[in-house]
Amino acid sequence: MTRPPIRIASGLALGLALLAGCSGEQADDATTPSAQQSAQPTAGTPAAGTPSTGVTIEVDEGTIAIGSDKLPEGYPADKVPVVDGVITSTGAIGTGFAVVVTSDASIRQAAALMEKAGMKPGGAGVTDTSAFLTGNGYIAVVQVLPDGSLSYTVQTQ
Repeated sequence: MTRPPIRIASGLALGLALLAGCSGEQADDATTPSAQQSAQPTAGTPAAGTPSTGVTIEVDEGTIAIGSDKLPEGYPADKVPVVDGVITSTGAIGTGFAVVVTSDASIRQAAALMEKAGMKPGGAGVTDTSAFLTGNGYIAVVQVLPDGSLSYTVQTQ
């Protein structure tokens, strides 16, 4: 069964959001003395305090980047702008994109920015937790994640 691209992109966005917000239980365990003694960096593992450049996963259908600080290649920023903030995860699968941004901006500010670029509210419109906009050849769904980040799922129309 073929799933509509917007569902695939939405699933990707949710997956990216969940991965971006994950914090491993290993961090809690690393505070015990025995864990501290055995927790030596190994090849390919950055030492504590070393900035991470993130993880990029290449698949036949596109790219998923966790810890990325840039919009995915080909993202239509002029037609579907994102709010200013820290980009924490991105994805580009087929003709769809997913972006998670940590920002002080509200969902309504995100929607207003997209409306200024020529998109129009559609479907469920804009609420306090989600926005559905269409235009400029794209469908965009923006959701507020539990940590307050904004998750963008963008698909060509």
